[in-house]
Amino acid sequence: FFFFFFFFFFFFFFFFLCYFRDLSNPNKNQSKEKPKYTEANATDASFSDSMLKSLLSSDSIPKINHSTHLLRHFPQAESRPILLIVIHCVDLQQTLRNLQVAVECGADGAFLINHGDKSFDFDSHSVSRLRDFCLDFFNFSECLLSDAEVKTQEMLEFYREAVEKYPEYWIGINALRHYPYELFGGGDKEIIPLDLLQSLKGVWVDESGIDERNPPDQQHYAKRVKKVREKNGFKGLYFGGVAFKYQKQVSEFAEAAKCALPWMEVVITSGSVTGSAPPLQTIISMKPAIKNNPLAIASGVNEENVVEFGEYVDVFLVASSVTDEDEFIDEDKLRRLVSAVSKTSKKSNQTEDKKA
Repeated sequence: FFFFFFFFFFFFFFFFLCYFRDLSNPNKNQSKEKPKYTEANATDASFSDSMLKSLLSSDSIPKINHSTHLLRHFPQAESRPILLIVIHCVDLQQTLRNLQVAVECGADGAFLINHGDKSFDFDSHSVSRLRDFCLDFFNFSECLLSDAEVKTQEMLEFYREAVEKYPEYWIGINALRHYPYELFGGGDKEIIPLDLLQSLKGVWVDESGIDERNPPDQQHYAKRVKKVREKNGFKGLYFGGVAFKYQKQVSEFAEAAKCALPWMEVVITSGSVTGSAPPLQTIISMKPAIKNNPLAIASGVNEENVVEFGEYVDVFLVASSVTDEDEFIDEDKLRRLVSAVSKTSKKSNQTEDKKA
């Protein structure tokens, strides 16, 4: 009897959380109609081979031409994609060691991310976090805090230490489990201290709240995020997730990118899962929509595909292809990736020389 009571209690509790999960959804004030999503449109399979070849050779696809804002942060990468290493923080020693390798191997910068943080407080995201916790529980995933899981505040302390040791190096953060409005200081609870927020070089979020079913000037949540960024003096680069893994599904990639353009410095997308690159067709459809404004990829990038994507992508965020199972960067793998990115630069320069 106790077993059945326990089972039904959690079943209805889980149903309640899923039903009311839009309480903390950044798109709650926008259209409620769900876009149709199939495996076909997930990979933009509507592109025929002939259309793909035409697009690949079309002048309508902008080549590398970074925005002025991006170049102020990365003047060394004017004619090639920018390479940022994603460090899944385990502890301070591992974080600083990975930063040292990134610097020595020639990566342009790094993002620190509190990868694996499953802890939560009862703030505006309680419903969302409890739901994530229950999903882990019912999928029989490990859901208790382990030594390898770092809370947001610990990660911010690692960031302070990293900036002190490498003051000239570009370092940004991704604070998982936090929506951007609260992250930039719009919520009741301070997540990033104001002095730290104003000195950050970059903030990356997986879910930026863009809804491609509404026009660019009606992205209400994104407007709120931009206002709070300006109000609190954030002067860094805002990397906003669009068509990002494990987030809101997108049916029209180009339209989603276009809607995001006024509200962030860098539009960042990914493949469907960790370690999976987005289809090239998706990138080809998104890049013309944002013209010469920066587009970034944050999954599945490696030395084999970086040259192919490098024709159309401005920033690569890389983790799994250059790290081992203990989240330490493999120096040899990173050096080969840096070399592959430099070949993209050479290819672009050679093309320009031939035209001249």
